[in-house]
Amino acid sequence: MKKFEQLLIRMTVSNGFSFQWINNPETKELFSWLNPTIQLPDRRTLGGRILNEEANELKKDLEMIAKKDELGVSVIFDGWTNVRKQKILGTILVTSSGRKLLIDRKENGK
Repeated sequence: MKKFEQLLIRMTVSNGFSFQWINNPETKELFSWLNPTIQLPDRRTLGGRILNEEANELKKDLEMIAKKDELGVSVIFDGWTNVRKQKILGTILVTSSGRKLLIDRKENGK
């Protein structure tokens, strides 16, 4: 079930789907036809627990890649103010090979 949930959230994000797609009757019918034993999560579970778990796993993987870089990583900072007048600080880690690892945004120093 863990792998199924992981694939669902990756498919959702990579296709730019709204989390609502999973509650669509046609979606449920398709998955039921493919495998009647599959239980789809609802949109709140997909956009909540499943998304958070996958984001945490991805973050761990990226941290491991950064730690294993023999030459180290570069940190790039950028700050801006959005249309709501919130100050945002962005952080990107870049490996010695030029791979971008982590993009992080903090609003108002949070």
